[in-house]
Order: sequence, then structure tokens, then C-alpha cells
Amino acid sequence: MPDINIGTGFAYSREQKVIIANALNSTLQLVDYIKGYVISYVGSTLKVRSSSLQSEIVGVVGATGSSWAISLDGAIGLPGDEGPAGPTGNAGNIGAAGPTGAIGPAGVTGAASIVAGPQGEPGDLYAGTSITSTAIPFVDSSVTLILVETNLAYTLGQHIIVAADTDNLFKAEITSISSNNLTVECSFRRVNGIDGYTQNSNTFSSWEVNLDGAVGQQGPIGSIGATGPIGASGDLYATEIDAAATVAFPIPLPGSGGATVNQQLTVGTGLAYTIGQKVIIAHDSLNWFSGPVLIYNASTGLMSVEVQAYARTYPYDSWNDHQVNLDGAVGKQGQIGPTGTQGLLGPTGDLGPTGADSIVPGPEGAVGATGATGAQGTADILYVQIFS
Repeated sequence: MPDINIGTGFAYSREQKVIIANALNSTLQLVDYIKGYVISYVGSTLKVRSSSLQSEIVGVVGATGSSWAISLDGAIGLPGDEGPAGPTGNAGNIGAAGPTGAIGPAGVTGAASIVAGPQGEPGDLYAGTSITSTAIPFVDSSVTLILVETNLAYTLGQHIIVAADTDNLFKAEITSISSNNLTVECSFRRVNGIDGYTQNSNTFSSWEVNLDGAVGQQGPIGSIGATGPIGASGDLYATEIDAAATVAFPIPLPGSGGATVNQQLTVGTGLAYTIGQKVIIAHDSLNWFSGPVLIYNASTGLMSVEVQAYARTYPYDSWNDHQVNLDGAVGKQGQIGPTGTQGLLGPTGDLGPTGADSIVPGPEGAVGATGATGAQGTADILYVQIFS
């Protein structure tokens, strides 16, 4: 498959599965498309290895065109980074002019306000914890979790993953929200490492809670306000193995006969991995392994992963230059924070100086009201009404 120029700024990494479709066809009826796996993404060039499955190559033979749509062929990942703060707001209103003197010049205009509006609110957050004491609910049953955090942005209908550890967790849909209480309906459960286990589980009182799906579309940009300080960073995942702290190792194999194989390595610090999230660790497109996170220490970068899937080539060399990322797509950009309030009104300008005496006559005053009728005179005296 030829190299594809897609531009810069995307988050593709090795072995992520993509679909390439003829963009001139209806998105509801994909006539020409092919699926494949990312070999590399450098600069603006995406190299893709096409799938060997005939069912994933549709109508491409003989197809021509210069407009193709490219996207991930898999589950949508966790939320993206928090959006930037809003742009700088308008200056405060100009102060009112001073009172006009006797035909003097206008007063000096007041200075513009230099007081910025307040800081905008932070973007949406989802990673949280709960100390609710409960067993893992059965599928289609509900449970209420009390979150420790009070600033999370969950809404009805979102899907979450709730994990006590990598072997005891459940996935659920939010059906009710009251303050920091979430009522959820279970759709999947894992008990003692067995998916879909149908018996009772132990009771746990320490849970990690996070989204198990995509954040919605970005909302519209708010009206212009003053620039606030930079908000807290969003969740980050893309990293590499710390070669100085990790001994080179060959691609590990999954366990057999019910046994598990765990691989320990050191990656970047300050990332947002939580127990149960699935990661892919790749030396290149032919040598990689993936599985759920068992341990991640954000302070030291220490990570342990259960090996569940792999690919490797002979001879089985050892490396410590792997790239590490979620085994799924990065979420969309977070919403832009709300706009700050308008700046304060500027002070009133100083009173202008009194002008010189006018030499232009003022306008003629209005006609006064009619005076009262005079008293009745004696005979032979003319009656006169006077107007002033």
C-alpha cells in the first residue's frame, strides 16, 4: 500500500487498526474501502500495512480516486486533553464624558479598564474514586456509588468502568445522578479474573472509576472573554519505555493452562493509566504485546501489564525502546471552558474646563403663558387684553 499524506497533529501509533474509504462515496454505503494496520506515522506521512483478510478489502481493486477518508477501526478511547481557555475579552466600556461647560470643549475621555475578568472554569474531568462498600453487581442489576470527588462531569447514559483490581471489575451505564452519587446498571462483570462470572463476588470498598467510552462532540465556542490562567492538563497516555530503568527483554508470551504472565517495565511519569485499561507495547509492527494494566505508579513510572496478545519474529531479540499507548483511539478534544465575565466599567473622565463667555446670542425663549383676564372696567372704558 502506498504512503499516505494525511497532515500533522494526529495521534496514530504502531499497530493501531485503521479503515481507508473512498470519500466520494456515501458514508452509509462504503463501496470502496480497505482495512490495515499502522506501520509508522512520521511528519505528515502515514505508512499502513493492508489486512490479509479478504473480508476487509471491499471494492478496492481497480478503484481510482484522490479523496480518501481515514479513521481508526476500533473502539473510541478515553477523553482527550482539556480545551484551551477562551480568547481575550473586549476592553471595558469607555467612561462617560464630563459635563459640558458654557459652550466649552468636551471633557476628557476616561481611560479604558485594565481589570481582567475572573478565571474561566476548568474543563471536564472523569477519573475518580469511590469507597462505597459493595459486591460486584450482576448483569442488568443496579448499584449506587458515592464518589469521593465532587467536580466530575458525568451525565446520564455514559458508560463507565469500575475496578477494585484487574481481576474484579464491572462496566455499567449511568442511569441516575444525584450530587456525587451515581446509580449505574451493570452490563459486564469480571470476578476473580473470570469474565461473565455468574456467582456472588467478594465485597470491596475501594474502587477506581473512569469513562469506558467516548466524550461527546465539542460544544460551540463561547462569547469572547478575558484570558484566564492555563487550566489543569487533561489525561495523557502516549509514552515510551524508560531504557535507563528497564532491562531489555524479548516479546513475552501469554500464559497457558490458566497461568498468567506479567511484564514489568518503567515508562513516563504523570500519566493517567488506571487498573484494567488495556495498553499496547510495540517495538515495531511485527513485535508487540498487549493486555490490561495491573499496576501503574504515576510518581515513578513503574507499570505491570498482564500479557494477553502478542506478535513477534524470529530470532527473539531483546529490546527496551518500545512505544506504549492505550489499545484504542485517543478521545476528542475537551470542551473550551466558559467565557469570563466582562471587565469592570472604566472610571468617569475629569470635568472639562469652563469655556469662555459666548458672543453668540442664545436662542429665543418660548412664548409665555397667557396672563389672567383683568377686572371689569367702568362704562365707556375700552376693554383691552394684554399678552406678554
